[in-house]
Amino acid sequence: MSKKKLVFVTNIIPHYNEFFFNSISMKLCNEYDVYVIADTDSDEDVFTLKKSNRKYELINIPFYSFYNFYYRTGLVNTIKQIKADKVVLYANPKDISIWFLLFYLKLSGIWAASYGMFHRIGGMNIFSRTAYKLFGFFSAKLFCYSRRGALTLESIGVDNSKINIIGTAIDNDSEIVEISQIEKDDFIRNNHLYKASVILQVVRLSSYKNPGFVIDVAQEMLKKNSNIVFVLIGGGELFDDLNSRVKFLGLESNIKLLGPCYDKKVLSLWFSVAKISVVPTCIGLSAHHSLGFGVPVMTDDSIVNQASEFDILQHGLNAIIYREGDLSDFVSKLEAYLDDVDHQLFMSEASVNTIRYNANIQSKVNNFINALN
Repeated sequence: MSKKKLVFVTNIIPHYNEFFFNSISMKLCNEYDVYVIADTDSDEDVFTLKKSNRKYELINIPFYSFYNFYYRTGLVNTIKQIKADKVVLYANPKDISIWFLLFYLKLSGIWAASYGMFHRIGGMNIFSRTAYKLFGFFSAKLFCYSRRGALTLESIGVDNSKINIIGTAIDNDSEIVEISQIEKDDFIRNNHLYKASVILQVVRLSSYKNPGFVIDVAQEMLKKNSNIVFVLIGGGELFDDLNSRVKFLGLESNIKLLGPCYDKKVLSLWFSVAKISVVPTCIGLSAHHSLGFGVPVMTDDSIVNQASEFDILQHGLNAIIYREGDLSDFVSKLEAYLDDVDHQLFMSEASVNTIRYNANIQSKVNNFINALN
């Protein structure tokens, strides 16, 4: 009996999704041949799996930009050539070619699912509302990253029976490098961190993440405690401005902007000495990354600016949640956390267990496969 054809249509394949697609392909190997259509020309360093280790067939269809929109040619013909039985596509409302593909799949009677966040950072507008409704109309099922996306779809009248929550995850095991006590001690000595409380931020320095708020926090906390070091790892459009601000304030010894870092051992060393990881808002996959190291996270409670990954956080368990935009609330909660060693140990263990037993790649894969049926 020949196997059915399952096709994923996505933008690119970041390394955390390679393992996801591979895991799905291996679990469904007796039932489906799996294909992934993506733009593999967009970033030469995006792939980590060797071709020989891939369990799915990768098909390159490049993206092209058109003002604030995107398109790619040949999607429908590729689906026809594969003779797909099921298609799961990334629900990017600004990808014009996706709408042509959905229309074709609907007319052809081919089962289609749309997969995405289904809530807009900054709040829903007319365009996103209309797009979400159209995804709901054209798709047999909708796969949401989180409960928030599911509630958004339900609130605009999408059929509840179509909505499935898949979850968010990364391949944490591949991100963590074991650090010996000797290596950790050397790292502390070389970076002058003896007895310092290290507050870590590993995130792209973009305005929607509000990374500069960490400098405001540092200014307040350093008035009382000079033995705190804020370490900001990441590049982005705000790097130069933030770096200039730190130098102007004369806080270079307590606020270190290190730029982008993709060395897993270096990142593991920083997480090994960090008390907590802070992302002022829109925390994203940084939550999974940090919790996997046993480092709790701190972020805000924004209704409109938080990302799907906020779903895995619980205040006092694996996260410290502060009131959006409230500097004094941020400072007071962070100070209380740093003063309570027992709570730090408790939250560290809870952080690891969040990933081990709940928000991991295998849970996401299982949810996805269950939703396919």
